[in-house]
Amino acid sequence: MTELLWVRRLTMDETETLNRWHREGRDDTGFRVVWLSAKRSPVPRIATRLGVSEATVRSWIHRFNQEGIGGLQRSLRPGRPRTITDADLAIIRDVAPRDPRALGHHVGIWTLSTLRTYLAAHRGVRISKSWLDTILHREGIDLGEVAADDEDADLDVWNDLDR
Repeated sequence: MTELLWVRRLTMDETETLNRWHREGRDDTGFRVVWLSAKRSPVPRIATRLGVSEATVRSWIHRFNQEGIGGLQRSLRPGRPRTITDADLAIIRDVAPRDPRALGHHVGIWTLSTLRTYLAAHRGVRISKSWLDTILHREGIDLGEVAADDEDADLDVWNDLDR
């Protein structure tokens, strides 16, 4: 049988901090694990509720029991710091779904390369093709859908010329 595991008894300061974070709507996994464990939810129930493994829940409880609130502070992530700003993301969200010709571009269909070139030259957003592709995917923007619409429009033009 698995040994029951809970967060240790909270100090007054820890209780106040956790209550403040709860009121502020903090929603990261470590905080939620500690919050639920402090309310005496067992590890399997916490894991199911949060959609994480029991090992993850135990890890957060052990971390909090050893480090206290400091163990829950948002830490720096490994890797290169983010270079795309929220303003850059807003520009990408605005430009990518639009017809390139409406923005004065010479092509009727965005590709990753043409969109990337346009963003750099006209909007000052410098981004790799792979990161641009990731952002477009995350935002649900499909350049292929834009291309399909433009192809249909081009066919109408050719049909009009035959008449």
